[in-house]
Amino acid sequence: MTARVSQGASLSRMAMDAEQGDIQSYSDDAEKPDGRIYEVLAQRINNWHQLLWQVPLFAFTAQAFTFTIALAPESTRLARLIACALSLLISLVSLVTLVRQRKADLLDSKRLNAIEKRMGLGKGERLHGRRWAKRRANMPFDWRWLDAMVGHWNLTATWAVAFLILMLMALGVAVVELTDPGLLSGQPRHPSRH
Repeated sequence: MTARVSQGASLSRMAMDAEQGDIQSYSDDAEKPDGRIYEVLAQRINNWHQLLWQVPLFAFTAQAFTFTIALAPESTRLARLIACALSLLISLVSLVTLVRQRKADLLDSKRLNAIEKRMGLGKGERLHGRRWAKRRANMPFDWRWLDAMVGHWNLTATWAVAFLILMLMALGVAVVELTDPGLLSGQPRHPSRH
């Protein structure tokens, strides 16, 4: 029983360090299969969490660039259509990447939760799994009005909707360019004759 409690305490320390991004080698736990696996999975989850922020931010930066080209009055028709195609591609690849990263994150989190359970941590002590995610989501936030509005939103789903909106916007710009090319360049559709 003492060994199990010791393992649980050590594992709890590793989990807390992992949540703070401080993964280090624990000589006592690295020897045990669960401890080593836990360490690797915790590091991988940390990497997933970083990517979950980086991919959308880089993608939005790229979207701003493509829309700058697509909506610039001096852009040619070909430049607009290429920019719209790139925008669609960036959105699609980002969406797929985001979903795959999240799925991998959830799988690793489930495995970590199972290890925490095997190591003797109680439900309230575990730092991974559905119960932890629910507890973290229900934590009070300083700006309660903002938390009440968007605090319950799923981050992955929110980014996914944003990418879908960007895809629709790119399609809209392409349709406008194909049906009324002068509109985006600031030229009237039917020039008036004097």
